[in-house]
Amino acid sequence: TRLRMDAAHTQASLVRFFSNSEMIAGTDTFAGQILAMIGVQRPESQRGPRSFTVTDENFTDADADLIYVSYVGDAGRAHGKDVLLSDRWLDMGAPTWKRVLSVDDDVWYRSSGLAAAWLVLNDVKNSLDGNS
Repeated sequence: TRLRMDAAHTQASLVRFFSNSEMIAGTDTFAGQILAMIGVQRPESQRGPRSFTVTDENFTDADADLIYVSYVGDAGRAHGKDVLLSDRWLDMGAPTWKRVLSVDDDVWYRSSGLAAAWLVLNDVKNSLDGNS
């Protein structure tokens, strides 16, 4: 039988765009906890519990085999679009391989419970199936 999710061999990054900044989500976020429970690996810089702001110095810490991006409101979407279209972003691995996936910020970060977990799992299953 074919393994449906190759979570153990995929490093996934979690990036949230706000109106004028972006954060890399730590393992203590709802999405981070779900990924950890199903064995999805995170890049070394993202294995801590705390989320952190992206700066010029740590910009490439956002890169991984697969990047899940989300937007906090319309202003977050506008800022995210600017970053996602920048040369600096497009020069990283996941964007080059077209492995940047937009997810629902409300579900991935501002929710909890079984229904939200099921939605996150479904997103992860579909994306890992398509990229592994």
